[in-house]
Amino acid sequence: MKPETTASSRSHLGVDRSPLCSARTSIVMLLVLLALMSFCAEMAARYAFPKVSRIRQRIETERQAVKKLQRESSQKPTILVIGNSLVERGVDIDFLQAQMTEYNVLRFVVSDTSYLDWYYGLRRIFSEGARPQAVVLGLSARQLLANKIEGNLSANILIKTADILRVGQDLHKNNTALSNLYFDNLSAFYGGSTQFRKWLLASKLMPDLQRLSVALSPPIQVLPPSSEIVSISAARLRALNELCRENGARFVLVIPPSPSQVEAQIGALEQAGNRSGVDVLAPAENDEFTAELFSDGLHLNSVGEGKFTMLLASSLKRKLSDRINAKLFEPR
Repeated sequence: MKPETTASSRSHLGVDRSPLCSARTSIVMLLVLLALMSFCAEMAARYAFPKVSRIRQRIETERQAVKKLQRESSQKPTILVIGNSLVERGVDIDFLQAQMTEYNVLRFVVSDTSYLDWYYGLRRIFSEGARPQAVVLGLSARQLLANKIEGNLSANILIKTADILRVGQDLHKNNTALSNLYFDNLSAFYGGSTQFRKWLLASKLMPDLQRLSVALSPPIQVLPPSSEIVSISAARLRALNELCRENGARFVLVIPPSPSQVEAQIGALEQAGNRSGVDVLAPAENDEFTAELFSDGLHLNSVGEGKFTMLLASSLKRKLSDRINAKLFEPR
């Protein structure tokens, strides 16, 4: 009498392996589907989102213009104006260009950025070949002192891959947070996810999101004493200045007007500029920028923007035409 063939022996003899094959096929199909979805999401983030988001389109346009900025590409000295929303909504770049016809003026603005964003952002800008004659960075005292970056968008468009580890060390990131920075840097989908959510909420679901964000923003923290502001700011201005000088550019810090910025903070930044050999301009220091010139208590309205741009143009023309630094604007 022959022994019964068990299920395991049938599988061993190849009689019935369909359940196992079916499971493997399903797994492979699932992985292929996930890969396809990831690819589509990445392509949409890289090419479709900039076409529907006005802000992202503006950022990409400005970024591409900066990447093409070569010293020989313009017969006029080029001034690169960089910063955050205080610059975007505080400096009318077309009006500034009209006031400074002897220069070629370009702008590159990313909201919510501060010192670390632009220190590493300038490293990337210079490494990609941009060679402006002057770099004008607009930051408040609080933003110059901040120990943070904008987030995944900054990691994606401002910081080069080779600097991600340094950024993580500067911010004391753990391994998980550091790996997230690498994903943000390499992937347009991950790097633009926060901006996409903001766009979706602001344009489709909650049109008053910006006003709500201002209303719910946490109380402004008190800045350290002036002596500490001077010490920290001088070191950071020196680092920015050295980076620009190494790449043939003159560095200028501009302090945008702010209702919360007091004269002591402006004086501390000017003192830090003297220590580090950096020009620190506060065009609005001696002019009255009252509450009616601001749209939301932080950003200038159109009237305030025009007034500040006029003051900035006058200050920059005086500073950039001085004899000491005239050689930076000579043809090479």
